[in-house]
Amino acid sequence: MTRMVERESFRRVFPCADIDVDPTIPKAAAYWLPSDDDLTDDEGFGYFRDNWVIADLGPGVASGIVEEERKIIDGLCLLADSPDHFAELATAVEGRDSIDLPAGSDLADVLLRGPYDEPTLDGLEIGVAGLTYALAEFGAFPAASCRGHGDRHAWSDHPVVYFAASRRVVQQLQPLVEESGCGFTIDPARPELLVILAPSVFETSRLAGLVINLLARVPHRDDVQPALGGDSQLDVQSQLKIDFSDRADS
Repeated sequence: MTRMVERESFRRVFPCADIDVDPTIPKAAAYWLPSDDDLTDDEGFGYFRDNWVIADLGPGVASGIVEEERKIIDGLCLLADSPDHFAELATAVEGRDSIDLPAGSDLADVLLRGPYDEPTLDGLEIGVAGLTYALAEFGAFPAASCRGHGDRHAWSDHPVVYFAASRRVVQQLQPLVEESGCGFTIDPARPELLVILAPSVFETSRLAGLVINLLARVPHRDDVQPALGGDSQLDVQSQLKIDFSDRADS
């Protein structure tokens, strides 16, 4: 709670899109889980190009990504003096470019840990990486994510995560989505997928934390996840990482 209060005071430096968000589950939402073929098809899950599966998340992987992302965002809040500066710094951190960091800061600790050529947040973008992993741990199947970019060639100008999930998982996510300030929508180009969207990464990173906290409170994961079962369903939690620089036209 203290961390969120501190971050609230830095909201002015978060890039924020002027969008409406509705936490109500869309009536047209499709509830389904991808099959093995869906996840291994050359076209990719959700018809996004250049994607690959991350399967069988080990214990603590999702919570580790969420915590690492928290440290990065908090560090960027302290360094950035405007939304444009925040976006510039985020891009530099994602690419492991050289930026001046206070010695001993959480952000420096994250960036200096591990091999230099290892991508930050497993190659996903700041502000949606944690949510992507949290959704996968929760029982959903993320298909694509973007933290939002202001240029005219951007895939999205606000944070989004596309995913497939069962009705049970979506219903359990709904109060968390509402509490975080995020919303649901459906992209007409990919109506089989649900989309979580938000004005800024402030809300998406908060939702990631809420999901991980819920998972930590329940004694058995089955209490918040559907039993996959069946020969046609995966027996592991999976997600996809997307290269948005070469996406299919929609």
